[in-house]
Amino acid sequence: MNRFVMHRGQLLVALGFFLAVTLVGVPEPHARQLSLRDAMQQAVMNNPNLKAAGYEADARLQEQHSVRGRFLPVIKTSANVLYWDDKFSAGVDLSAITDILGDLAPLLPQTSQDKLANLKNSSPSIQIRDRLTYKASVTIAQPLIQLYGIYFNHAAAGGLAKAAAYDLESARLQLELEVARTYYGMLAGMRMTDSLAVALEQVGAYESQVRAFLDAGRVERNALMKVEVQQAELQKAQFAADKAVRLSRARLNVLMGQPQDTEFEPEPIRLDDEPDHPSPGPEPLSSYVDHALAKRPDLLSIRQTMNASRARRQAAISAMLPELNAVFNYDYNGGMGEIQPENQYFVGLTLSWNIWEWGASYYQVKAAESRMDQAASRLAGQSQQVELEVKSRKLDLEEALQGHGVALVQRKQAAENLRIEKARYAAGQTTTADLLQAQAIDVKSANDLILAEMKVLESRQALLVAGGYDLLDQTHYHHSRID
Repeated sequence: MNRFVMHRGQLLVALGFFLAVTLVGVPEPHARQLSLRDAMQQAVMNNPNLKAAGYEADARLQEQHSVRGRFLPVIKTSANVLYWDDKFSAGVDLSAITDILGDLAPLLPQTSQDKLANLKNSSPSIQIRDRLTYKASVTIAQPLIQLYGIYFNHAAAGGLAKAAAYDLESARLQLELEVARTYYGMLAGMRMTDSLAVALEQVGAYESQVRAFLDAGRVERNALMKVEVQQAELQKAQFAADKAVRLSRARLNVLMGQPQDTEFEPEPIRLDDEPDHPSPGPEPLSSYVDHALAKRPDLLSIRQTMNASRARRQAAISAMLPELNAVFNYDYNGGMGEIQPENQYFVGLTLSWNIWEWGASYYQVKAAESRMDQAASRLAGQSQQVELEVKSRKLDLEEALQGHGVALVQRKQAAENLRIEKARYAAGQTTTADLLQAQAIDVKSANDLILAEMKVLESRQALLVAGGYDLLDQTHYHHSRID
């Protein structure tokens, strides 16, 4: 009996669990935590725009391979099978020969005289082709003088392929920076949401305190309304922060090439009170500028484009030279009678030259020279722009670090001011408006500090990218992230 009761109790517990799961549902697992580095790596692998840039780089590389094939001989083959309406033969007129031999006929043997007589009475013919003919041909042509132009066309294609690869790298660095900015924005929104939630709890406590003070006649009659207005303002700010978080999550998912509603939690990133690098950066400005001028992929892309333009000019010059080819040809002929041999081949040289073409090739040379000048001007202008960008990002980091220092001081002062106002309010030495204003200042200082910290992190990343560094490079990653 006791065993039955025990089994029945276990059964009831199991049924209760089943009903709870059925009605309530299985609790969803926590969203996966995503670090900034993981977000960057996922974006680099899956971002559709970066993939498109990769296809362009691959297309340029394949074009270079295509030009490379022009160095080797060209092998052509052709064949045909033809069925004619009739075979073709050509008659041969031998009357002149038979007339001459006729005078000598009495001197010839009888058999020869009989053959000569038959020759006079017949009309011999030679077969030119059968009704069915077939032919196969193989030609091998090796360019000679054209190798000059092919070499420079290959060099130009190689320069453009390298330029496309650098463009891909530049797009990747910008994508990493965009991921970092969005990630920091999401973190800032989440921390501001938490800060505002704490503030709303404080307002709730103030509301209870104000109600008690109203019953005792210790505060102004509209004090409760002021608390409710403060509460509404904080709720409005909290909604705006939560909206920013949701939009940042959606944008980060887009950058990572995954559905916008994919849930994840960013890994917390913070700045210590004394950062590892209190100065604007671990290296002087000149070091960043030198590295940027030597390693920035956008500058390297322009340099490769300029090299390609030089090669294009030489290739355009080669178009004005004669074409010389070494040629080998083999033909197999079938059904062509006795006139044409069944197998034949030849080797030799072929030469052709456009002596006059009304400046068509000459102006191609001039166009290539203009593109050379264009690339050189772009390189000079972009180099100055890069140097200016590095200086600007360095100043941005200095400003962000100074702003963070000010925000730290303001945060401590605001917290202390709120503590004093709360004590004075409890003692009846200040008004509700003063208390709520102190809380508003405290909330603003907390949010300003969050934004200042994110600004420092973002400015460090922006400086690294401006200097031509890869944010995923282990050597420089610690400059931007402090666990």
